[in-house]
Amino acid sequence: AGDLVMNLGTREVHRFGEKVHLRRREFNLLMFMMMNSRKILNRNTILEHVWESPVGSASTNLIDVYMNNLRKKIDGSHGEKLIQTIHGVGYRLGAESQPA
Repeated sequence: AGDLVMNLGTREVHRFGEKVHLRRREFNLLMFMMMNSRKILNRNTILEHVWESPVGSASTNLIDVYMNNLRKKIDGSHGEKLIQTIHGVGYRLGAESQPA
């Protein structure tokens, strides 16, 4: 996804050649987003595939927390943001300039 590189064998992620340190769940969330790059993923879909748990209203807030942490680590101070919030729908991974 753009300048974001994930190595599944070593479970390492790099952006602009710099290693990004992710926790296990953050890595799994990013992997799911990369497998569905440029698709809009709603919170329920993310919860079902990454957490493998039933959907609950409190659980969907957990997605927002993890997404915020992941955004800080992946996008940080970089000019081009890869993790996009689609208000009222969910999230998408892809450069802002790329069409859906």
